[in-house]
Amino acid sequence: MDQYKYWKKLYQIASNKGNDDEIELPEWDLFVQLIRQFLEEPYSTSRVPLLLREIAFETMSADSTGYTLSRQLATKYSQAAKFAIMIASYVCKAALLPKDFDSLISEKLMYLQSF
Repeated sequence: MDQYKYWKKLYQIASNKGNDDEIELPEWDLFVQLIRQFLEEPYSTSRVPLLLREIAFETMSADSTGYTLSRQLATKYSQAAKFAIMIASYVCKAALLPKDFDSLISEKLMYLQSF
């Protein structure tokens, strides 16, 4: 709560707006749904950053045959893979990115889980 108040105050100062203005998260309903899912399986959320990082490395690499950790994580921790898909979807919608970004990440994660 303290962090939220701090960032809210900083936003108000930076934008020269009054106290009545609120910081609004884009796609609020989707964000709330995402947080609810996280609260049901909080332990699985700890694996999501590593999974997404490994997918990024694998995607950027010219020879992705050496990267097997993303496949291992996606198959062993299916809930973390589900959360990764949800996070990617939220970020793409909130940032107004093309649907290609979301579908690329989702397809990659589903492909990894199929092994």
